[in-house]
Parts: sequence; structure tokens; C-alpha cells
Amino acid sequence: MESEGFFKVIFRSNEHGNGLNPRQKQFLRMNDVFEITIKEYMDMFGVVRNTASKDLNDLVDMKIVDKIKDGVQFIYRKID
Repeated sequence: MESEGFFKVIFRSNEHGNGLNPRQKQFLRMNDVFEITIKEYMDMFGVVRNTASKDLNDLVDMKIVDKIKDGVQFIYRKID
């Protein structure tokens, strides 16, 4: 956009960086963990069930993680 001899440049972060909290970013950076349950996420990050569920479901909504039913629990698997 041009205005009075000046222009504005907007730098956007990569698509996976937008709106992610530090726990979500850390989980996505883990190369040795491809899937996780809510309980494992709770233990890994020391958060309560509601926080773990929200973090993981937000990743599902962003299409970064798949949510798969496995018996009575869900497994959250990173999308390649």
C-alpha cells in the first residue's frame, strides 16, 4: 500500500505459528512424539484436563493435528 511517498510492509509469521501457545509450539517441535493422548499431554506439560483438551482441540481446528477415536480415548496425531 502506498501513501504520501511511504509504503507499509507487513510480515506474517508462518501458518503454524499463528495463535499457538508455548505448549502447543513445543509439542509440534518434538520430532520423537507423533501422537499423544490428553493424559500424556497433561503429564508432559503439567496442565489440567480442560487445558490439555483445549490445546489439542485447537490444533485439530487448525488442521495441524488429527483426532482419532481409540476405544474410550482419543489420540491426537500430527499431520505430516
